Amino acid sequence: MKTPFKVSFADYSCAYHVKGFTPVHALRGLTIPEIQNGEIVFVVGPNGSGKTTFLDAVCGRIRPDQGWIRWDPASSGSAVNLRLCYVPQMPSSGIVGDLSILENLLLRDSLGSGPRLSRAVTQERRRSAESFLKEFGCEWLISRFDLPPACLSGGQQQILNLVSVLFADPPIAILDEPTSKLDEAHRVILMNLLVRASREKGTAVLCATHDVDMVTRIADRVFPLRDGLPQEPERRRDVGDVRSPGAVRISQSAIDLPVAVQGVEPDWWAPGPNRLFGEAYQRGDDSHEGYLARHELSRDARTRREIAGIQRILGIVGTSHLNIADVPCGWGRHSLALAKEGFNVTGVDVNPTYVQQASDEAKRLSLPAKFVVADMRNTGLPADSQDGIVNMWTSFGFFDHEENMNVLREFSRVLRSGGKILIHSDLNPRRVHYGIFDEPSERHLKDHKTLAVVEHYCDSEHAIYGSWAVDGFPPFRYRIAVYREDQWRMMAGKVGLRVDAFYGSFDGDLDLSVRSQEFIVVMSKPVP
Repeated sequence: MKTPFKVSFADYSCAYHVKGFTPVHALRGLTIPEIQNGEIVFVVGPNGSGKTTFLDAVCGRIRPDQGWIRWDPASSGSAVNLRLCYVPQMPSSGIVGDLSILENLLLRDSLGSGPRLSRAVTQERRRSAESFLKEFGCEWLISRFDLPPACLSGGQQQILNLVSVLFADPPIAILDEPTSKLDEAHRVILMNLLVRASREKGTAVLCATHDVDMVTRIADRVFPLRDGLPQEPERRRDVGDVRSPGAVRISQSAIDLPVAVQGVEPDWWAPGPNRLFGEAYQRGDDSHEGYLARHELSRDARTRREIAGIQRILGIVGTSHLNIADVPCGWGRHSLALAKEGFNVTGVDVNPTYVQQASDEAKRLSLPAKFVVADMRNTGLPADSQDGIVNMWTSFGFFDHEENMNVLREFSRVLRSGGKILIHSDLNPRRVHYGIFDEPSERHLKDHKTLAVVEHYCDSEHAIYGSWAVDGFPPFRYRIAVYREDQWRMMAGKVGLRVDAFYGSFDGDLDLSVRSQEFIVVMSKPVP
C-alpha cells in the first residue's frame, strides 16, 4: 500500500484572460475536502462546466486566481515529485508514436525513475510488464509489445494509456473522459482496472466524465459542476466497501459489486420488499407538491387534469364503453379515473400488492375495471382487444432496448386496428439532454418526511440514472431510457405502429420544445 497522502482544495477560482475580452470564469469558489489513497472521485457536469480546468489545476498546469491547493505529503510541493499521472481525453495525446507498445507501457514508470526519459527495456522489465497485464486482464497487449501503437484502435490506445499509468503505480491517476472512445467491452475493462488499482494498490483516481453508468457503479464521491460552480456533492459509498478480499468480482461482461455499491440493479422495477415501487414510492406520489415544479396540484387535481388530457389527445371525449388498457397501472390512479368516465378498463401491473389495492377499490366503487398481475412485455390480454392503451408517468424505458421494443410489440399485438396508444413521460428528451430536470430535488410529504430525487442524464446511453430516497427507507436507484422523436418513429414502424403526434403537455400543446416540461407520444395501429 502506498504512503498515505491527501489533497484538498479551498475556495478555488480560475478565469481565462484574453486581451480585449471579458474574462471567462471557469471555476468559482470550488472547495473539495481531502482526496485520499484508494478513493475513486468523479467530477461530473455538462460541457463547459469546468471539469477539465479542474483537472488542469490538480496537475499544476494552471494557477488559480484565488484559493489554495494543499498536498500532503508536501515533498517540494510539485506534482512531479508526487508522481501524478494524467490520461488525456484523446488517446493519441498520451501515446508516443515512435515508441513500441511495450515502450509506451513503460514510459510513465521510466519518467518517474530519474532525469532520463527512458530506461532500457530489460528482460526483467518485460517480464514485469507481462505479469502486470495478466494480473489485470489485459494480456492481449503482450503479443503486440513490439508493434507500433498505430496498430491499436482508439479504444485500445486509451486502455494502453491507462495501463501505462497504473503500471507506474502513482499515488493518484487523473483521467479526462476515459470512456469517451470506448465500446462496452472496453468500458468494462477500464472499470475493472480502476476498481482493482484502487482496492489492491491504494491508487487514488480523480476522473472527469459524462459516463453516469461508470459513476453509479464505482464512485466513492461525486462532485457535480455547472458553469464553474460546485453543486451539492454526493458520497456514493464508504471508502473501503470494495476493498475487502472477494468483495469485487469482475468479468468481461459485467462488474458485480456488492448491492450497496451497485448503481442500478437489472430488475430494479420488480416487486418485492425494499424495492422502489413500494411504500416509499407511494408516499412520494402522495405528496403535497405536484410532480412538476411549476404547479402545486394535489394528487386528485393531477389525476383530473391528466384524464381530461388523455381523452382530448386520444379523441375519445364523450365516448364510453371503449376498452382501455392502463399498462402498468400501479395502484390504479388512472385506471379508476378512466372507469369513472365509463370506459371498460383493464389495469396491468407486475406488482400484486398494487393490483389487489386497485381491485378492491374498483369493487368498492362498482366501477367497470378489472386488474391483472402481468409484465407489460407479456400482458396476457387477447390480441386486437383494446381500443386504447395508456402508459403513464415515465413507465416506458425500464428495460434494455430490445426488451423495450418487446413492450411496444405487446402493445401492438393487443391493440385493435385503428386503436391508439398514449405514452407519457416527465422526461422530455429535448430538456434532459441539457441536464434540465423538472422533478423537485426535495419534496415534503404529508407525514413530514422528505423525498430526495437525484437524476443524471447519460448522453452516451440516452438514459436517466436516478435515485429516489425517502426518510426512513434506503435509497432506490433506477435507469430509464429516454428516446428522441426520430427514435420513437423508427421503433413504432418496426412493430406495425405509426407515430401520430408528439405533445408537450396534457393541454394538447403540439409545440414540443426544450421549454416543454412533459413529453407525450401518440401512436396508432393503421387499419389494413
